[in-house]
Amino acid sequence: METYNNQYNNVVVKDGHVASFRNIDGSLKNIYTDDGSLTEEGKEVMAARGALSQSNEGNKKRKSKRKQIAWAISAAVIVFIALGFHIAPEYGMIFPKDRLTFSNTFITSKDVNDVIRRYNNASIFERYAIEQEPLVRKLLEKGMIGREE
Repeated sequence: METYNNQYNNVVVKDGHVASFRNIDGSLKNIYTDDGSLTEEGKEVMAARGALSQSNEGNKKRKSKRKQIAWAISAAVIVFIALGFHIAPEYGMIFPKDRLTFSNTFITSKDVNDVIRRYNNASIFERYAIEQEPLVRKLLEKGMIGREE
């Protein structure tokens, strides 16, 4: 039974094994002799196919590595940008920090409540020191916390 490779129409398969290849001029070249060994042209064809297969695998590895590098760079850029902002999703606010830092990048209501509790339990001098903290100044400025009169 002879079938042709539908993708390229250049391979003749007999009983599930490659028997010959179609040349550019359209003629068939057998790659096996009658005893089942490869002909000289068959050896060249199989060597070329092996080299192409190795080349394709190398390309796949390079593409995979490029994707990984792209993801790493994207993540680094996002982290770097996030370092410059306070993000308060519960309050729907994003505002810049005074300097790049990991501290207080994401502000939750728990963080705000902790500042309020710490402020309410502090002495007058401690309250003054708390008011000088950059995060507390930003929270006061944005109206997320306020002073009692």
